[in-house]
Amino acid sequence: MATKRILIAEDEPAQLKLILRQLRECGYEVEGCLSAREALQLFRTESFDLIITDYKMSDMSGIDFLCEIKRLNPGAPVIFMTGYGTIDLAVSAMKKGAFDFLTKPFSFDVLIYTVRRAFQVKFLEEENVRLHMELMDRFSFDSIVGGSPPMKALFKQIVTVSMSDATCLIEGESGTGKEIIARAIHYEGLRKSKPFVVINCAAIPENLLESEMFGHERGAFVGAMHRHIGKFEQANGGTLFLDEVGDMPLSMQGKILRVLAEKQFEKIGGTKPVSIDVRVIASSNRPLADLVQKKEFREDLYYRLNVVPIHVPTLRERKEDIPLLIRHFLTKYSQPHMHVAHDVVQMLMKYDWPGNVRELENIIERMLIMSSMTKTLHVSDVPMEIRESILHPGTKKAA
Repeated sequence: MATKRILIAEDEPAQLKLILRQLRECGYEVEGCLSAREALQLFRTESFDLIITDYKMSDMSGIDFLCEIKRLNPGAPVIFMTGYGTIDLAVSAMKKGAFDFLTKPFSFDVLIYTVRRAFQVKFLEEENVRLHMELMDRFSFDSIVGGSPPMKALFKQIVTVSMSDATCLIEGESGTGKEIIARAIHYEGLRKSKPFVVINCAAIPENLLESEMFGHERGAFVGAMHRHIGKFEQANGGTLFLDEVGDMPLSMQGKILRVLAEKQFEKIGGTKPVSIDVRVIASSNRPLADLVQKKEFREDLYYRLNVVPIHVPTLRERKEDIPLLIRHFLTKYSQPHMHVAHDVVQMLMKYDWPGNVRELENIIERMLIMSSMTKTLHVSDVPMEIRESILHPGTKKAA
């Protein structure tokens, strides 16, 4: 991996010399300038991965310096160094695109932590863009966010699986985004121009599930006033997503198995078989192998569905994606310039997230509502149950 290059702008020679020495000891390649204009001239001619600058320079304001850096390279992260009297100004700069600020005097540990975090966020953002480009060349699908190793593996699996027509079983806890993954597989695949149909196997009463799956003819049973097209027929040529298939009654599992094997079914009250060409993707928030052991799920149907197994990681398994997810949800709720204090990010990364990405989204939305009069999310905006669970780990977690 190439050595990271850092540009320092600091008009106090002793302070500049100290920072240069500290960063070089950590293996970074560092160039120092005693003025903002000198730093800009060097930035125009050489490539740097990070800029650290004093906010109050004698020859240029911090905002002007930041704007010029962003004009030359919008993706370049900028860290400001500031005294207590200019903290508000530094926060204003962050709203214009600065990554963070260090309050003088700062320790070596704080400097290195901030630098490493800037590089980590920059890497995750670049990796997320690269993976999205690979996945989304042919359709717009921007809800999958992550650059962590588990998500990189998942992205690659989606790209590979979408090029086949195999049945897939997506397993993962509630809130991890299993339906989003199923949609990505469909819309990246060979059937993208055909229907993507969802049926929630846990939400439909058992006595109505067969009709929802296969449809019925008029007069097939009391109350059947009209002919009904079932989900399998609606999905013909496309993909049927069996959401939470582990909650499907055993009586229905045998009928689904037969459809998968024979590629045809009969409607309730029908007299002729209906042939279909459907790709099936199933999901479960409980491991189906465990349900098979408990005799709650048919073993033969499990093997029929589990041709390509896909595991969606929990948020606990990919906490390094939390800063990216926070930024994604801020943008989703029309607050892309909202600043999040780093102690907030650190707190959210310590939480176990039993509700996974869905819970994180709900928390960010709640924080935005409760802090509508400010431009920064503080620790006080974090819901009390999250703070309590971190300060007192034995307490009940948020739902």
